[in-house]
Amino acid sequence: MKVPRTHMQTQAQPIRVTRPSQADRTVQDRVTVTPAPRVFPEAIAAGKRIAAADRADRLQRLSAAVKSGQYVPDPQHIAGRLLEHAELDAQLRAPHG
Repeated sequence: MKVPRTHMQTQAQPIRVTRPSQADRTVQDRVTVTPAPRVFPEAIAAGKRIAAADRADRLQRLSAAVKSGQYVPDPQHIAGRLLEHAELDAQLRAPHG
């Protein structure tokens, strides 16, 4: 690709700054926010159905693993999760100010 010769400027050229007219100054942007539960009830319901199905599937697999003796709980993992939840509960119950 051939690039045409360019002219190199050695001095900055002044620019003209224009100010907005009075009409331009009175125009304001507006945003309206609609509460999500009114806008997305189908999406929320679908999410709940999917979560319930996933939970039921996980519970069924866990139950089968426990009955067959293949489930081996990790006490350190369980203790860590319990502490995480306790910390979150404490943070949520702490007074905000």
